[in-house]
Amino acid sequence: MSNSDFFESPEGQSIIKTQLVAKYFAAWAKIMFSRLRGDKDCIAYVDLFAGPGRFEDGKASTPLWILNHAIKDPQLSARLVTMFNDKDPEFATRLRDAIQSLPGIEKLTHQPQVTNTEVGSELVENLHRIELVPTLFFIDPWGYKGLSLDLVGGAIRSWGCDCIFFFNYNRINPGINNSFVVERMNDLFGAERAPRLRAMVKDMSPAKRQEAIVSELILALKEVGGKYVQPFEVESQHGQRTSHYIIFVSKSPRGYFIMKDIMFGMSSDEAEVKRFGYVPVRSPQLRMLLDYDRPYSIPALKQLLLTLCAGQQLSVKQVYEGYTVDTPYVLRHVQSALRQLEAEGLVTIDVPAEKRQKRNGIPTLAETRTVTFPQ
Repeated sequence: MSNSDFFESPEGQSIIKTQLVAKYFAAWAKIMFSRLRGDKDCIAYVDLFAGPGRFEDGKASTPLWILNHAIKDPQLSARLVTMFNDKDPEFATRLRDAIQSLPGIEKLTHQPQVTNTEVGSELVENLHRIELVPTLFFIDPWGYKGLSLDLVGGAIRSWGCDCIFFFNYNRINPGINNSFVVERMNDLFGAERAPRLRAMVKDMSPAKRQEAIVSELILALKEVGGKYVQPFEVESQHGQRTSHYIIFVSKSPRGYFIMKDIMFGMSSDEAEVKRFGYVPVRSPQLRMLLDYDRPYSIPALKQLLLTLCAGQQLSVKQVYEGYTVDTPYVLRHVQSALRQLEAEGLVTIDVPAEKRQKRNGIPTLAETRTVTFPQ
């Protein structure tokens, strides 16, 4: 499938991707505005592989979703800078036309900029050289050309900058051991890590290979400044295998936990502790064949917290933010585990369960409550 074919109609994965970006952008923008000092300070949204703006059936893709949201929000209308790029001149022209036809586009103080340049070393050098306003980057290449560790590292270098990028596992997996794209893989995983990865995955089963590739990518992203990384797995529309990942990278714990909640809510997994993934709905027979590996559970979380938090007094929020990074646990899982530990007499809470307000018969547990863990 070519890049042009991709924009013929939006599949479920494309809609999920757009919704995920739009939801995070709305939450991120509110936080950034609360932190800005000057009334005229701006924030920015940058899409480096923007496409034509609309699918052939007329449905809006990510750039138009972001702009529509900005048009409806007076604060964003006045203080949002948007930059869209696609190396295809035809796509760039179609995107400009789609933007200009948006009702209310004239309300934006900073009119959207659309360019058609190839993403490469010049852009990467600029990102590492200049200090940016708070910016949310969306990097969505069809394959992997242009995507690199240096690009993501540069995107998140300045304060308030986060990055969401598309990791095309379908294309990258066979590329790992393809001698014709060695430099591309080196750009993506790092010149030292990529050769180790090639040797590591050579004789692995598909499942172990996938786990190794994603794990090494996360480690590489952390080395270029992405302290918090959260992947969201998307299964192929046409087969029972991973198509791609949507990967969030940030230096901010607050942004990380917001995105974690968004991904949890958008996961199609029905388990209590979800695997952070989207599986297209297929026949009941095929759904029964899905074999999820579930190393995470509330009982496992209880044991983890008893071990890691032993001898400490911590707020519920401190427990969540301090001990669930790089796991699929969200706040509700921590609250559930702590309530169970309290009921079992294994931890105490500053306001005991019988004195806390109940909701649907279950004692509430606010983030500010203090939990005492035994030695």
